[in-house]
Amino acid sequence: MNPSPILKKLFLILLIGGSVGCAEQTVPVEIRFQANVGENPLNCETTYDNQGSANTSITFSDFRFYLHNIRLVTAEGEELSVTLDEDGIWQQWHLALLDFEDGTGSCRNGSEQTHTTLSGQVPEREFTELRFTIGVPFDDNHVNPATATPPLTFTNMSWGWQGGFKFFRADVASEDYNFIFHLGSTGCEGTIGDVSGCSRSNRADVVIPNFNPATDTIIVDAEILFRETNVSQNTPETLSGCMSSKTDGDCSPLFTNMGLNQETGEVESPANFFRVSP
Repeated sequence: MNPSPILKKLFLILLIGGSVGCAEQTVPVEIRFQANVGENPLNCETTYDNQGSANTSITFSDFRFYLHNIRLVTAEGEELSVTLDEDGIWQQWHLALLDFEDGTGSCRNGSEQTHTTLSGQVPEREFTELRFTIGVPFDDNHVNPATATPPLTFTNMSWGWQGGFKFFRADVASEDYNFIFHLGSTGCEGTIGDVSGCSRSNRADVVIPNFNPATDTIIVDAEILFRETNVSQNTPETLSGCMSSKTDGDCSPLFTNMGLNQETGEVESPANFFRVSP
């Protein structure tokens, strides 16, 4: 015998109610970052002495990077993805730009606004570790810049000649030379908006153990990033600074600190210049 329309409706209500009841509840989360040069905050109006392998005095003119694949990890090793709040400027649900320059001093080509804290939602747990990837996912990285949506609308982060974006940008200036470090995918085939692939991904992994999002701040230490790099000169007959070339000697220590194989662009270890603030 076929069930009556009333019984059918009751079954549907119970089914929907059960599905809603099984949905995982999420809670707001904030992940705070601070750019440092050693133990000192990074800003655009300070000169930092004894930097790099030649102990150079430098100023910073840019310091920002994209990140995605953001996960918080429980003590039991369970990875839970953070869904970012979409703010129309810095964050899509899965991708964000962190910007530590404020357009003052030596950062005159930057923007007044900064973005140093990620906000989002995550299932309610107690977390002990943070993991994320530096860079832009492939499908987002090779959109047409003319139709891109935030945070892929910052023109200073576009890398047109590679058909993508600069994943990490850290530019410094000294009396002798302006050293720029632009990390991004290379060996890309195709045209802007229609790239079929890149031979070197150059997306770095970051792992922050002993991390509590409720209380901790992540330090991004530019002193460690540039520690083995001579930022006062450029290797002859190479691109300026490091533009992610697999043959540029100026890139070698930077790729090591990123945890990347310079030849292949693959991850070998987590990046080593991130830590939890004591």
